Amino acid sequence: MGADSFYSCVLNELLQLQKVLEPQGAVHKHRDLPTLKARVKEAEMLIRGLPCAHELHEDLYLAVKGIVTEASETRKRRQKPVLCVDDDDYIG
Repeated sequence: MGADSFYSCVLNELLQLQKVLEPQGAVHKHRDLPTLKARVKEAEMLIRGLPCAHELHEDLYLAVKGIVTEASETRKRRQKPVLCVDDDDYIG
C-alpha cells in the first residue's frame, strides 16, 4: 500500500469517526456511552498512528480523559450522613 492510499484510508476513517462523534450524532442523541467510548478509543488509536500525533497529544489526552476514563471513587459524590439533632440540644 502506497503512502497516498494509506493516508486516503486514514482520512476516510477519520471522517467517518467525526460524523459518529459529532455532538449531533446518534451516539449522543441516544446517550449510548459504550459505543461512544469505543469510537473514541478507535479515534485515539488512529490518531496515535499518525506522524503528527505528538502535535495532537494534549488535545487527544483531554478528549480521552473526558470521555473514556472513569471517574475515580474519591471524586464521586458521597452521600452525607444524616444529621442527628436531639431536642435537648435545641436552644431557642
